[in-house]
Amino acid sequence: MTNTPLVSIVIPVYNREKYVGITLDSVIKQSYTNLEIIVVNDGSTDKSLEILKSYELVDKRIRVIDKVNAGVSVARETGMMVSTGDYIFYLDADDILDKSAIEKLVCRALETGADVVTAKFVTRYKDGDVEYKGEYFDEMSSMDYLKLMLSHKAFFCVWIRLHKRKLYLDNDIIFHKEISFGEDALLMTQIFFYSQKVAFLDYNVIIYNRTEDSITDLDNISNKRLNELHRFPEIIDSFLQSKGVREKFDLECGYLYVFNMIDLISYKLYDYVLSDMNKAVYYVKKYPQIKKDIHRRFAKLITFFSISQRLGLWYFKRKFGVYPSFLS
Repeated sequence: MTNTPLVSIVIPVYNREKYVGITLDSVIKQSYTNLEIIVVNDGSTDKSLEILKSYELVDKRIRVIDKVNAGVSVARETGMMVSTGDYIFYLDADDILDKSAIEKLVCRALETGADVVTAKFVTRYKDGDVEYKGEYFDEMSSMDYLKLMLSHKAFFCVWIRLHKRKLYLDNDIIFHKEISFGEDALLMTQIFFYSQKVAFLDYNVIIYNRTEDSITDLDNISNKRLNELHRFPEIIDSFLQSKGVREKFDLECGYLYVFNMIDLISYKLYDYVLSDMNKAVYYVKKYPQIKKDIHRRFAKLITFFSISQRLGLWYFKRKFGVYPSFLS
């Protein structure tokens, strides 16, 4: 490759002593070598920092930043602020980067002129790997891709995407420090809004490692984080309103609210069911196609609530074993 722009890989780390060495090995062994590797230790209490320092000694491209714990959004922002690359790539500290990942992402970015390149990944569970099942396309406008993402037809995650650092320099992109579950959606909404073009790379760039202590596993999610998850659709809604494009995204916001309610029910947080159900009924009546894209059980739940709250509560109790909380 004759044109080799600098890529900043930003890795937030919090108590990942069991995995971060494997993650860093996958980064330093990349076929694409023009990298700056910014590792942000977010107040780890295990041996993560010690491991990071040992890697910093043997690879001059690695820069370790040690800070007090403030969450993944702050850690990513910290890394981004000190980065100098042409492109940014966020990587989690327990995932594994394919050896050719950055090379292929950069090649795709250069050949298409895309602001963002999104790719495939493999999810690794303890009992085996699951291949990518997502969108396939060549190139599209970022606004069209944003619509796909908000309607749950594309992934929210930041860690399969190479994007231009210039997007941060030219725009007021906010890292929402108060949100640690749903923060990917908040960041990517802004990235896609301020971009022009997205290109797809038909290649598995990463192994997404669903470890036993993954923060997205049900047993590891606190009520605080679930309440944060409940907030992120409203923040996205407000962002779109502030940019004067909310009406163009009304259908997608409908999908966002309905799927968020379903996610919270799946995570067994029932506090918002009754208030969220009003929005779900409204949007499903306005856009019947939403109902076709959700699980039959939840489609029936919305239907029963649209008839009467009493019937909806009966069906909810029948399917989930409890009545939802009456939270006003």
